[in-house]
Amino acid sequence: MKKAIIIALSALALCAGANAQEHRQDHKRPDQAAMIQGRTDHMAEKYGLDETQKSKLLELNKEFFGKMRHGKMDRGKMRRPELSESQKQEIEARKQEMEARKKEMEARKKEMDENRAAYEAGLKSILTEEQFQAYKKDLESHKDRRR
Repeated sequence: MKKAIIIALSALALCAGANAQEHRQDHKRPDQAAMIQGRTDHMAEKYGLDETQKSKLLELNKEFFGKMRHGKMDRGKMRRPELSESQKQEIEARKQEMEARKKEMEARKKEMDENRAAYEAGLKSILTEEQFQAYKKDLESHKDRRR
């Protein structure tokens, strides 16, 4: 009896795993225009925007879409350097590479912060005070979920 239950559970787990893989392969990411339109429509519905606000928000989203997205990291840059003759040279090269990465990440963060501030300034000019406060509240709840 125990063996039959174990076999049945194993078969069920195998089928569930296969189904999950199948679903993942069928999933296709929407194109950029659809993502921009979807974000605009979602915000318009959520914050009760009128048509004028919606059209201004669409233009703002088009302007900042590429700037606000997190690009994929270049996996080639993340690889360790090839082993060298001298252990000391290898350690020094790694230190320099880490410093360069740190500076690059700080520059990216600064640029993202500037883009976010400009986007929020644009939103503030489009949305009413109540709509903007609702947006900020939603933004904070998203931050809490990520932590």
